[in-house]
Amino acid sequence: MNLDLVRAFEQAVTAGDVEAAAGLVTDDIEVGGPRGSASGLNVFRRWVASSGISLETVQLFGRGDTAVAVQKASWAASADVHTVATEFGVRAGRICRVIRYDDGVDVALAAAGLGRTDELPL
Repeated sequence: MNLDLVRAFEQAVTAGDVEAAAGLVTDDIEVGGPRGSASGLNVFRRWVASSGISLETVQLFGRGDTAVAVQKASWAASADVHTVATEFGVRAGRICRVIRYDDGVDVALAAAGLGRTDELPL
């Protein structure tokens, strides 16, 4: 897993930089969360432009082309900070899957095929 790619993604999304974020993902990117999932670069671009999300990774797990980032997340519309876990998949040097889990890191790790022993240094 290219951890610099995950960090660059987080920075671009937090900045709301649609073009920088789009340059890091595949054309068929899968974007998902509590409201469901969808695929495609246009879906992804709309999400980056409208989400207003700020992310800060506080813990990271990964193996092969899969990672789960435990993140502090906040949205422009609220002052609340939430802990989320985001699954990342990588193909051919680009992110092909971004799925947010609000129901705990263990759920995200299981979905990604990872475990607590796959923790990586930040």
